[in-house]
Amino acid sequence: MDNERRQYHRVSFDSVATLSGNQQSFDCQIIDLSIHGVLLRPHGVIYAKEDIEYKLNIPLETVPLDAEASEDNSEVSIQMSLKLIRQKPESLAFECKNLDLDSITHLRKVVELNSGDPSVLERDLQTLCAEND
Repeated sequence: MDNERRQYHRVSFDSVATLSGNQQSFDCQIIDLSIHGVLLRPHGVIYAKEDIEYKLNIPLETVPLDAEASEDNSEVSIQMSLKLIRQKPESLAFECKNLDLDSITHLRKVVELNSGDPSVLERDLQTLCAEND
């Protein structure tokens, strides 16, 4: 689908993520993501199924919780619940089914910073809200 027909703006995001589902975990490379889904390149062969709920963990960075106690670190990550939409030998496309509040806050910032146009994100959020009414 070309970008003009997409309802949600996708951004390139070079990061490794862990995909879990069906009692297995896989390392994947993120090709692109949006507030509505993600396109992954698996590190190896994955036989994903459409009827399985998958979880994706995208670690963003490790930040000190307290500047004076730098040994206490907290991993900042995006946690997504996903449904498989399309599978090709080189990529897996997933629709995001659920995000917690912290994850959507982090994802919003990632999309905003990587799109270069904050108005794109606002349109995406309006589309998402309209779909859920």
